[in-house]
This record gives sequence, C-alpha cells and structure tokens, in this order.
Amino acid sequence: MGSLTRSGDLTVSVRIRWRERQRAGPINVNVRSGILQLRHSLYQPTFSIMRYVIILALLVSGCALPRWPVDGMMTSPFGLRMDGVLPEIHRGVDIAVPIGTPVIAMKGGRVVYAGTMRGYGNVVMIENGDTRTVYAHLSELRVRTGDRVRSHQVVALSGASGNASGAHLHFEVLRYGRHEDPVPLLGGFPKPR
Repeated sequence: MGSLTRSGDLTVSVRIRWRERQRAGPINVNVRSGILQLRHSLYQPTFSIMRYVIILALLVSGCALPRWPVDGMMTSPFGLRMDGVLPEIHRGVDIAVPIGTPVIAMKGGRVVYAGTMRGYGNVVMIENGDTRTVYAHLSELRVRTGDRVRSHQVVALSGASGNASGAHLHFEVLRYGRHEDPVPLLGGFPKPR
C-alpha cells in the first residue's frame, strides 16, 4: 500500500473502483517535503474520493507535515520593518515565547550549523534538500553540527541571546537559497500560547 523512498518521501498507491466506468484506476499520492502530490491515471476523481486518499496518505506518513517550531504570538512578521528611523528587511519572523520553551525542527534533516553567530546569538541551521531552516536567539542548543534530526524533534530551547530585545524565537526559512515567508508555507500564523 505504501513505500518509503531513501530520501524520506512517502508514496502511497491506491486502487479505486470507479462506479461510472467499472474500471480500476490507481491514484498515486506522494508526500514530499510536506506537500501532497496527487497523480491519477484514468479519470479525474471526485472530491470525496480525493479527501479519503489525502487522509489515508497523512495517516500512513505519520502526519509528518511541516509545522511551526513553537506556539506563540508573532511579534515581527517577514519583510520590511523599521529599525529606529531606517527601514530594514526582516528575513524571518519573531515569535514571542518564554525563555526555555522547547523549539522543534520544522522538518527533519541535517544540522549544518549549531553555535553562535553575530546578531543571532545561539543559532541552529537545519538543511533538508532544497530547504534550510534557521532558529535563532536560543538559550540552549540540543543538537550539534552534523547531527541528523527528525521532523518535530526538540533542537533547542528559546532564549534572548544575540541582538534580541526580549525572549523570542527568530525563525527563517530558505528555499533554493532564497528567504521565504514561513506563514503561507506553514498554512497560517502560529497558534498563540
């Protein structure tokens, strides 16, 4: 029914008997980097059938879709913001959380850097194929450079290290080397605490 490829992608193949034509047509569902890709061979499936196929794919995949690293109120969104009297580009989002809040990996991958950086303070960078996530202003690191992490694994504790005005998590997403706003990628704002 399902197979897991070496890269961590999940492919589920489902055979459904179409009442209208009395033919069986496979629907392949591929969960790649948290995005469902649906392919079918014979007929366009109805919405209700697709709903069941998507639910089945999520159950088989263990619901390993990307999610916010912490729950909390977003205090500074992605994009243009004022730094005193000068505008600056904020390449991530800031989420207000108390010091010591567990920070989870948005998705699994390899830790390419865990240490301190100017401005960021304690920082963890995780890479998975075309996506890199950055978690900054941390109080404690729970991973080291070179470690492999699973999706939703605790990688650090939030803090106020580096150039931070208070306790929060600075979170960035880079896809294909370009910064992206994580709000549309993750389906909306993080849940408030």
